[in-house]
Amino acid sequence: MKHTIISLLFLFVLGCSDSGDSSQVRLSIQGNTQVLRRSLTVEMFAPGWTRRITGGEFGTPDAPNYSQSFVTPSSGTLQVQITVADSTGGYLSSGSVSLDIRGDWRWSIDFVLANKDPFYGCFGCVGHKAVRVAPIFQMTPGDSLFVVWGGNSIKHPVIY
Repeated sequence: MKHTIISLLFLFVLGCSDSGDSSQVRLSIQGNTQVLRRSLTVEMFAPGWTRRITGGEFGTPDAPNYSQSFVTPSSGTLQVQITVADSTGGYLSSGSVSLDIRGDWRWSIDFVLANKDPFYGCFGCVGHKAVRVAPIFQMTPGDSLFVVWGGNSIKHPVIY
């Protein structure tokens, strides 16, 4: 009996231990968030894993413009498909990015609807892409959807 309890306790601790391979992604909307809440759809794909989030689903009690952190597979490629569309589907803009999934890593992806690329003022960002949007999504001429991404260790994050 004593050995059974010790064995079960060992398996419980082993099952609950953090292997260090955890990988995550977290999204945010910035800039003209009113338009993004109505028109943005993000679909993410990785081996054996899929998530979809719309602009209206962004927001947590502590962070109104952020998604929850999604746990991803610990390796492979994260494909992120971005679509900005009006309710009729008459206006559509889209783009995509691919990120390498790493163990003990959280990717942060910001979707910024603005007329200036925020990448150049971003600490810790490693990539960016502009997606042209239709004039109905623009507050000012030249607005684009800027996709900016960076990452950090989950267990030992660099503080910027």
